Amino acid sequence: MCLQTSYFPDDHTGEVIAQGGSNMIKALRLTEWPNLQCFGHRLHNAIMNGMKDPRIARAIGVCKKVVSAFSFSWKKRRDMAVVQAELGLPSHNLITESLTRWSSRQLMVERLLEQEKAIAQVLGADKKSRHLVPAWQDIDVLESINKAVSPLKEFTDALSGEAYVSVFYLKPVIHLLNNSLLQPEEGPAPRRSC
Repeated sequence: MCLQTSYFPDDHTGEVIAQGGSNMIKALRLTEWPNLQCFGHRLHNAIMNGMKDPRIARAIGVCKKVVSAFSFSWKKRRDMAVVQAELGLPSHNLITESLTRWSSRQLMVERLLEQEKAIAQVLGADKKSRHLVPAWQDIDVLESINKAVSPLKEFTDALSGEAYVSVFYLKPVIHLLNNSLLQPEEGPAPRRSC
């Protein structure tokens, strides 16, 4: 049930939102009404907490450094376009992560994996940036991250609708998570060699 909606002209800062949010949480607690927290926010927190691992932190750090190297160098972007054409890769730019949207991390990782060969060629050709070429171990971790979280992007998009009531997607999303995506895969995981 919706008790009230109102126009919110103020900046959507944490402090301003927290003032109203904490009042609503307290009101629900005092009235003992059920509280349905934001599924998209909870999903974001779960994914980000699931990535708290030193191997993931290292691989994401490498990914961010690669993206920065191309973001701040028009020469690297120019060279990347040439190499992409030579390798028959899509002429896509790398994507920068936004800390408030977990899906931007997944998109950053996905794009780096798509452009891995072009990135290695461009960075490897310059002795000043050769150290930024991701190691195979980092690529393995990034592939695992991408495989694990890319299906969740569709859920986040569905739950972020502005033209429909997204709470109705919750039950089918949870059912799909429990009965499909979170089920263990059969067979051993493939190994990469150096």
